Amino acid sequence: MKNKISKAKTWTEIKSLVSNSTPMDYETLMNGVFKPFITKGNTKFFTNIYPTTHRYVKGMSETNAADFVDFTTNYQSAIDSNPPSVGITDSGKTKVALYKSEGSSKTFITHDWCDKTTWFQESTKITEETLSLDTGTTYKSSTGKTHWIDLVHGKMYDEFNINSDEEYTVVITDDGVVQTVTTDYTIDFAAGSITLTSAPSGVVKATYYYAGSSVYSIIPESGKSLDLEHSEIQFASDAVIDSPICFQIWVYNPYDLPNKVKYRDTKYKNARDFVNSCNLGQGSIPAFADLLTPTIVFPFNYTTVKTIKSSDGAELRLCIDNDIELTGSFGTCTFYTLSENE
Repeated sequence: MKNKISKAKTWTEIKSLVSNSTPMDYETLMNGVFKPFITKGNTKFFTNIYPTTHRYVKGMSETNAADFVDFTTNYQSAIDSNPPSVGITDSGKTKVALYKSEGSSKTFITHDWCDKTTWFQESTKITEETLSLDTGTTYKSSTGKTHWIDLVHGKMYDEFNINSDEEYTVVITDDGVVQTVTTDYTIDFAAGSITLTSAPSGVVKATYYYAGSSVYSIIPESGKSLDLEHSEIQFASDAVIDSPICFQIWVYNPYDLPNKVKYRDTKYKNARDFVNSCNLGQGSIPAFADLLTPTIVFPFNYTTVKTIKSSDGAELRLCIDNDIELTGSFGTCTFYTLSENE
């Protein structure tokens, strides 16, 4: 299975490959997306078919809607009633059955490139810093630290689990007594300041994390590898790519172990770069609820599985050149991966 090659095809091409020796099978992905595939030798040919109600369909070609109807009407029930666990060669010989991987799926969502208060991975902790009076009852970091990490207001996907031990929760004390947010004070995370609801009784101190580097790293667990097959880039329609977004692969430096060296660096300098490189078109999600502007989604299906191995010290790092916060409501990247033993 480790030498398996995956190649993206159109639905029409997948159908043309069907034969007695290469029957069709499919997987069901998130949000009702179907992934029909055919295996020939060590190569898995696949495509993704989105339902007509899926968020990507709006803005994509009408062909996909017809593909969805074709698959669900003419192929899905036949596959379900006769799953191709064992294939037959053209000469009538039984082929070795190929089973789906026993690895576990893992989804990674980056921090928000447009909001530095979500850049938690490379943040630094400050413990019981004595705050300086700014104006009125507003106090700020005495060392000028801004962009305190905020993992409590829904800015970061799965922040409840990331901050399950409340490690990233800001703690404010007045004369040694822990204060209650909203009741006793409010926070301006970007400015790195708090405003008390009344005059303090003594010295005001804060424990917090503040943002540093924009790097978000995806690293396989020890003894594991991560297979990357699909990713998505999401931008609010008002986002501006003020500085290039970098996708970097780092591996062990064989001449300086255990330090790592940059193996590959792909930079997306503007919106055109995303339009030109994504291979499933782009979709649009209209503004709703807390999404105040439409969201543009760029889905990527990699033509071959991209594997990063812990034994190579491999990791994927996403960052912004010069750690410049992008203008706009938000911008993130999502990776759908499979974690397996090496």
